[in-house]
Amino acid sequence: MAVASMIHSLSLIFTITLVLIFFFTVNPPSAARRSLVAIASCSNESSNGLLNYHCLFPQSSTLSIPTLILFLLLHFYILITTAQRHFSLVTTKLASHLSLSPSMAAVTLLSLGNGAPDVFASLAALRAGHYRTGLAAILSAGTFVSALVVGFVAIYAAPFAVDPAPFVRDLLFYLTAAFFLFYVYLSAEIFLWQAIGFVAFYFFFVAFVFYMDFGLPNRSVNTSADLEGHVQPDSDVKPSGSRDGDKRASGLRAAFRLISKTWELPVSTLLRLTIPQPAPSQWNRFYASANVALCPLALFVFWISTTAGELVNCLEAIGTLLKLPPALLGLTVLAWGNSVGDLVADVAVAKAGHPAMAMAGCFAGPMFNMLVGLGSALVIQTANIYPSAYKLNFHVGIVIAFVFLLSSLMGSLLVITWCRFRVPRFWGFCLVGIYVAFMAASLVIAMFSG
Repeated sequence: MAVASMIHSLSLIFTITLVLIFFFTVNPPSAARRSLVAIASCSNESSNGLLNYHCLFPQSSTLSIPTLILFLLLHFYILITTAQRHFSLVTTKLASHLSLSPSMAAVTLLSLGNGAPDVFASLAALRAGHYRTGLAAILSAGTFVSALVVGFVAIYAAPFAVDPAPFVRDLLFYLTAAFFLFYVYLSAEIFLWQAIGFVAFYFFFVAFVFYMDFGLPNRSVNTSADLEGHVQPDSDVKPSGSRDGDKRASGLRAAFRLISKTWELPVSTLLRLTIPQPAPSQWNRFYASANVALCPLALFVFWISTTAGELVNCLEAIGTLLKLPPALLGLTVLAWGNSVGDLVADVAVAKAGHPAMAMAGCFAGPMFNMLVGLGSALVIQTANIYPSAYKLNFHVGIVIAFVFLLSSLMGSLLVITWCRFRVPRFWGFCLVGIYVAFMAASLVIAMFSG
């Protein structure tokens, strides 16, 4: 009880500190001491969100860079926590109650739950006029999953067999979507009908998955309850030996946990007030009453869309301060932040003895992000200027991202099919090498092309 009281007290202090920082950074008391250059650069930057990140300590880059990094980590935490610990669990429970097969749940509710950060980040990037950041993040996240995640799954669990029909289906649809997007990008413009075609193609894919499941009853024996463990794990789920490890934890680890709880308590409290808790062990009468009053679905959309917008604005400010191109930030920070959970979750599923299940989630999810996330953002942009086309400026880094994404997908299709749908370990090392080469090429291009 004493520890809990201390955590709540520290949380209150931390929240008040954040409010004070917010007040003094938006309306700093020492404005008169700013240099004329800092005032000019800050006033020329318009804010598209809650904060103008260009004006956080403009007189001191030593303070502004760490502050922006802290804000970036906070935005990632809120975005991923909202999607994984709340919305993903709700969609998984809903899929279980609807008795959807694993394939049907994976391409509908689970893709929506796990892909929500990428979808809203893409929408925020295009809404702010940074389409290259959103496109680079989608492509890099796709390469991250199809190369690095699949590679580590193969390294840890190979050799193992995959179900031929769903494997070929998912890869062929993903390849078709990537080739179509690549063609549109090389044409340097996109029309409304093409943007609608991206979203429609994913709905066609979903219909095809449903047709395969209903047409082949033997594939629908398992329900989506088997997938509940495939959603990225909640922090409350611990391995059996973790309690003994906690008892032997050092004072440093205990202090770290205290700081972590203090950091996340203000955010988690707001999330629990606005989004329902599907786990019975987390149910609370006060929070449940607040959920009914505050319309949780609308507030979920508010939380994740607002945070995604702030995340993109924060990335833009960091890029401006460090003179980094927006495409590079999308290829690295934004893609890693939204995809590292896939790496941890899928490798854990593979090490637990379900590598085929881990592999199955590596293609439908990124395809959802590309077709629905990027597609819906492009629909909004092209609809605003209809009947004119939305212009896409050429950038060699985007082309390189397309090349490596297509290479990893085609390589997996050819190699695994050649091996009679058994994943060999050597191909896992090859995929990791492909991703390392992709990042090296992206960094070189960013250094010399700007």
